[in-house]
Amino acid sequence: GLYLFFSRFTMPLYPATAQFEAEGELQKIKSLFFKVTKFVVAASLLIFFLLYTGAHSLMRAWMGEGFHQAAETLKILLFGYFVLSITIMPDAIMYGIGKARIISTEVLCRLGLQILLGLFLIPRKGIEGAALALSLSTVGVGIPFFILKSEYLGVRPRELIWKMMFLPVILGILAFLFFLRL
Repeated sequence: GLYLFFSRFTMPLYPATAQFEAEGELQKIKSLFFKVTKFVVAASLLIFFLLYTGAHSLMRAWMGEGFHQAAETLKILLFGYFVLSITIMPDAIMYGIGKARIISTEVLCRLGLQILLGLFLIPRKGIEGAALALSLSTVGVGIPFFILKSEYLGVRPRELIWKMMFLPVILGILAFLFFLRL
C-alpha cells in the first residue's frame, strides 16, 4: 500500500522525463532523480522505523493479542518494502525514457528468486519463510538493479550513496527519534 502511495507521485514525471530525454537534457533527469529519491528515502525510512518498532503494538491493536507471529512477519516484510520504495524514482524515469525492458527484467528476476527461495523457506519456516522469500528477493534483486538504473542515468555509486542515502538516512533517523519523544 505504501509503495503505491509513493508511486502515485511519480506518475506526472513520465512525460517530463520523456521530454528531457528527447531534448538530451540528461542533467535535468539526474537532478529530478536526486530530488525525488531523497524525499522517498527519508519518508520510507521514517515509515520503516515507525512500523518496525511499533509492529507488536500495531498488530495487537489491529488483530488482537494472539497475533505475535504477524508482527514478526511484518518486520521481515519491511526490509523488502524499504528497498522497493527507493526504486520508485528510477523506475519512473526508465518508463518515461522508454526503458521498461529493464524493469520487466528486474521483476522477472525477483519473481524467479522469490519462487526458488519460497520453495526452500516456506516448508521450513511457514508464513515467516514466505515473508523472508519476498524480502530477500526484493533486496537481492532490487539493490543491484537500482544501481544499474542509477548508472544508466549517469549517477556513480559514490554519488548515489552520498547525495541520496546519507542525508535522507540521517534525516529519517532524526525524524524517528523525534517521533519517539512524542
